[in-house]
Amino acid sequence: MPTTASSALNSIAATTNHTPDTIARIALNTMTTAGDPDVSVLIAQHGAEDALRILGSAQGAVVDMSVRRIQRRMRTIPTVQSIAAVIRAADGAGLSVVTPPMPLWPAGLNDLGDAAPILLWVDGDPAALIRPAIVVTGNRRATPQALHCCLDLASTLASRGYAIASTTNTGVDTASLLAALAVGGTPIAVTARDLAHPDERTRLTNRVAAGGAVVFEVPPGAPPDRRNGGRLSHLLAGLAIKAVIIDGTLTSAAVSVAEASHELGRPIGVLPPRTQSDDAASFRYVHQNLGAEVVMNADDAEWMHLRPAIAVTARGW
Repeated sequence: MPTTASSALNSIAATTNHTPDTIARIALNTMTTAGDPDVSVLIAQHGAEDALRILGSAQGAVVDMSVRRIQRRMRTIPTVQSIAAVIRAADGAGLSVVTPPMPLWPAGLNDLGDAAPILLWVDGDPAALIRPAIVVTGNRRATPQALHCCLDLASTLASRGYAIASTTNTGVDTASLLAALAVGGTPIAVTARDLAHPDERTRLTNRVAAGGAVVFEVPPGAPPDRRNGGRLSHLLAGLAIKAVIIDGTLTSAAVSVAEASHELGRPIGVLPPRTQSDDAASFRYVHQNLGAEVVMNADDAEWMHLRPAIAVTARGW
């Protein structure tokens, strides 16, 4: 960035539709790890524009230990050219950027506290993010019975006006998104997407974007941050008002979503195992340890009640 950060932001703002605050967040998004609590605190204290200036200042590393920690973890030092390139890539891919000051920011993400995102990239309709959403997630290798339950539950909830949120994992997650699409509902896919290296899930995300929204934190063209594997679970929990776990296993991402939902005080539902299978242990864990309610159908999921939130931890972000 140029010596005067504000002049750099204004020079980019003059050629885009983004405000200096949004451009500063895009710059911070390219240089820091998603969910870094030190970055969120710095923005809360100084605003995004000044946070960018402070991180670019050698003096800042001496004044504040948190700034020094951020600087040690920074992935890159952005320039006017690199930030403009990210914005061009996003515009070329038809992406939107949503930030906390904007009306379409999903307020539930603020429950993540210092681990809340500083922005979201959205492929599709950003307005989907402010619809009441229910997570439907489960096993990648779901049984036929579990997939049947998933399709019935997700399609019914979607037809009642709920957005259906999930990852793009195979099995229950993909089925829940497709079920929402099948009834003209609103799917929301949360993914560690890398636009520069599309994979076999691209066809799914394209369909979801056409009918809802695909959400990710990684800047356009950047590789996913493999160090932040649990991040998607917390984003899903924050975006949704409740979560339903279908055919999960103790080591599955679905149980991680249940744990994140529990931290945020979101209601959790879990379908009981239909057979003596590996999911019985995860059912007991989610039901007994996380207080999940037994869910048999969409009516049960719709009527799950809220619980008081407990403290959210940063999980080393």
